[in-house]
Amino acid sequence: MRLWMSLSLLAAVACGDDTASDSGVPASDSASTETDADADTDSDSDADSDSDADSDSDADGDSDTDTDSQEKATLEGLVVDPEGDPVEGIRVTLCHGACRYLDTLPDGSFSYSDVDPDFYALHFTQLGETVEFADVLVVVTLEPGEQRVLDAPIPLARPGTETVVDTATEVELGSGLWLTLDPAQATLPFGTDELAVSAAAPHALPPELPAEDVLAVYYLEPFLVELDPGATLRVDNSWGLEPGERIDILTSSYLDYAWLEAGTLTVSADGSELSGGSLPLLSTLVLARSRE
Repeated sequence: MRLWMSLSLLAAVACGDDTASDSGVPASDSASTETDADADTDSDSDADSDSDADSDSDADGDSDTDTDSQEKATLEGLVVDPEGDPVEGIRVTLCHGACRYLDTLPDGSFSYSDVDPDFYALHFTQLGETVEFADVLVVVTLEPGEQRVLDAPIPLARPGTETVVDTATEVELGSGLWLTLDPAQATLPFGTDELAVSAAAPHALPPELPAEDVLAVYYLEPFLVELDPGATLRVDNSWGLEPGERIDILTSSYLDYAWLEAGTLTVSADGSELSGGSLPLLSTLVLARSRE
C-alpha cells in the first residue's frame, strides 16, 4: 500500500514551501580620527583612536562562512531495477531546508547542478497509482566545487508482502527480518487508518551507506512512519557471526538529512539469530558490523 500524496505532504513539511523543480530531466570600516576645529588651545583629547577592529570578512558582516560564496557542486547517478536495467521516471528529490526534484531519464540517469555544498537527503520514489518499487532514502554530503558521480547505481527493489498490524505484535517481514510493532505507537501517514508494513531487500548495496562493512540493507514501508518508542528487531544470523557478537543498526532520516543510530543487535547464545535495537522510523535500514 502506497500513498504518494501523503509522501508529497511529508516532503513539503520537511522541505518547506520553497520547493523547486530542476529542469534536469535532462566592508572594512575606516579608522576615524576627529580633529578639533575650534580656535581654542585645548588639545581636545577626544581624538578617537579607535580603529574599529571589526574584521568581518564575509559580506553579511557576521563571523560565519557564507555558503553563497562557496563554489557550487554537482551530483549525478543512475537508478536500476532488480534486474540491473535502467528505470525511467523515478522521482529523485534532493533536500536540505528546501527541496529540488527531477525524474530519471530513459537511461535511468539523473543530474543536479549548481548545488550548495552541504549534506542532503536523497530520496527515490515511484509516483502514480501502480507502484513497482519501494522507496529508497540515502544521505549524501557534497563538498565545495565537488563533481560527484555516485560510485554505484541506486538499486530499486520490489516491495515485499504487506502485513497489516492491528495490535502489538512481532511481524515477520521476510528476508530473515522481524519487527515488534504497536500501531498505537506509530505515527501513520495522513489519510491512513491502518499500519501495513513490508520490507524489500535490494539485489545490491546502494551507494552512500554510513558504514564500510555492511551486512544487509532493507527498504521498509510504509515510508517514514515514525515509531515511538522504537521497534525492536530480530534477524536470522545468516552471516555466521559468533555468539555475543554485535552489529550496528542505522536508518536514514528525511527530516534530519542524516543516518540515525538505532542501537545494536546481539547474536544469541546458540548463534541462530540476533535481536535488540530501537528503530525510530520505517525507512532505509542498514545492518553493519559494529565499529566498536
